[in-house]
Amino acid sequence: MLPHEHLTSRIIGAAFRAHNTLGPGHLEHVYRNALALLLQEEGLHCRVEAELPVHFQGVKVGLCEADLVVESVVVVETKAREGILPGHEARLGAYLRCSGHELGLLVNFGPVRVEVKRVVETRVGKRTG
Repeated sequence: MLPHEHLTSRIIGAAFRAHNTLGPGHLEHVYRNALALLLQEEGLHCRVEAELPVHFQGVKVGLCEADLVVESVVVVETKAREGILPGHEARLGAYLRCSGHELGLLVNFGPVRVEVKRVVETRVGKRTG
């Protein structure tokens, strides 16, 4: 069984419902906001554009902004592109490392269908500050 499988299944289902209802061709933020709305309607706590501090040698050096953090467990990065690129995965990995979260979903609301990639960060350190 995958980590937090029940929660990720709910997020993925909501992503498909958002795409099916809106149809293809919208900008990323439209799909992100629709997904957040559906998750909140299901009673899930969802932070939109969640700021995540980045630390280097124990000092805060900046902020990342994750599209969604669901139930303080899953970081969701949304895209509306032709496909998922390696850079998208790298960015989600960075969000996981700086937030201390282990699990992320990369959801691409592509022109034809929704594409989802689970990312598990094994190098997650303790989040400080």
